[in-house]
Amino acid sequence: PSPAHLGVPGRLGPMPRFPHEILKPVSATLSGPPDDRSLVVELAPFDLDGDAIETAFQFDAIPGLPETLEACVGREFVFPTNPAPGAVDGSICMADAHHPADLTRLTIDRDGSGFRARLDCRVVLSFEGLQNAEDEDYDDFEVTLETPIGE
Repeated sequence: PSPAHLGVPGRLGPMPRFPHEILKPVSATLSGPPDDRSLVVELAPFDLDGDAIETAFQFDAIPGLPETLEACVGREFVFPTNPAPGAVDGSICMADAHHPADLTRLTIDRDGSGFRARLDCRVVLSFEGLQNAEDEDYDDFEVTLETPIGE
């Protein structure tokens, strides 16, 4: 079991896996000045255990990104996870809670006449807690998202 499972009274097995394949990005927007950029990744609405969810990933104060998407093309930006210095604070709201999300890697490439982003994220559901239909806590997870991006 992962560290999230250790020391949980009454927990006999692994926590249920969050069905991260339901997270389908539709667009992303990068805004703000260099060294304080924000990134919002809008997700298509999805159903989670019978609840309709409309949400987005929000990442703030992203360090080290150039001023334009054009200047980001072909580069890889890697970030540590919280609480390490240089980590990117982010979250995703589900079930009336903001669940922490770490942006760990970002690449931006050309896509026809626009740009496309690829993000690696770590989502921490164990902080606020998110339960499935059987009242079992979902486990933390990592996910890669790919989506068109604009400014």
